[in-house]
Amino acid sequence: ILQQIREDQAITSEEHPVTLNTASGSINGKLLLPAHAKSCHVVVLIAGSGPTDMDGNNPMMKNNSLKFLAEGLALKSIASLRFDKRGIASSASCNT
Repeated sequence: ILQQIREDQAITSEEHPVTLNTASGSINGKLLLPAHAKSCHVVVLIAGSGPTDMDGNNPMMKNNSLKFLAEGLALKSIASLRFDKRGIASSASCNT
């Protein structure tokens, strides 16, 4: 089932890198849009406590929970924006 979702997701969504430039550095994220959508709802996925990246992973565990959630939302024609926390993963250079 997961393999089918990933194959469908590749066809039904477009992922774009996004960068928020702040005074203390850049915060990196990803915008996942349903393919061919002229307009759609958008959710912002915010990582929970601890050093969690935009995909829902932390140094102790990789589970891609937020990435999978974003992919599932795209299958339902809902866009999502997710981002690394300040100082974490691809936003490590952004000071707090």
